[in-house]
Amino acid sequence: MVAALDALADVPPSTDREAVREEYLRRVIPEFTGHQVEDIVWTTAHGDLHYSNVTRGPHILDWEGWGSAPYGYDAATLYLYALLTPATAARIRTALATALNNLSAHLGERGRGEEDGLAASQEATQIRRALADANPEAYLPDLARSLINQSNWLREVGRMEEGLATIQETVGHYQALVDTGSDAYLSNLAWALHNLSIWLGQMGRREEGLAAVQEATRIFHALAETDPMAVKAGLQRSLRVATWLEGLSR
Repeated sequence: MVAALDALADVPPSTDREAVREEYLRRVIPEFTGHQVEDIVWTTAHGDLHYSNVTRGPHILDWEGWGSAPYGYDAATLYLYALLTPATAARIRTALATALNNLSAHLGERGRGEEDGLAASQEATQIRRALADANPEAYLPDLARSLINQSNWLREVGRMEEGLATIQETVGHYQALVDTGSDAYLSNLAWALHNLSIWLGQMGRREEGLAAVQEATRIFHALAETDPMAVKAGLQRSLRVATWLEGLSR
């Protein structure tokens, strides 16, 4: 389903078919949510995605309403139909968060503005935080990935203190996953520490940055004992960051 919707969204929006009218969106969204509609990223959508139109496979039926719609419109529509079934709603919220992260990437590629990209990534993080609060074992890794994306956007808009706090939270989540015995996340933890060390160095916190990159290097060295090629890039980059940090004035 996700792959099908992603492929559909990559189709340039139609100029003669509308799945939903812009005038309608700008009227009803403020009416029911209190939020104004700003710039819209248009793409191609099914336009009427609900469970009567989805079969096993899955196969999507009833394409008579396809056309141009805002990015993520199909995922949002399916989510609304799923609200009465909590487990299904959680799956749809996961897909919606992924769509929002993808939207932030599209905005960055198209130069649509850092604030829009940040807003999309923050909404994705908010969704994944709620999921992780309810079921950390299943959704904490997704939250950590969203936080990395959000920290990158915070850097783009110059909100460095918030970005640092976000990457620090990411490190904490990966550390928690490792502490529960999930060694599969050791590489993620090492990369998060690597990124944290760069943030700290850029903000003049040399000693803290060195401590973070030294821990990242230690983890990469340990992982290299069993699979050196998998962590070669991480180890080399962390060693370069350590050299850079050591050269900074105290």
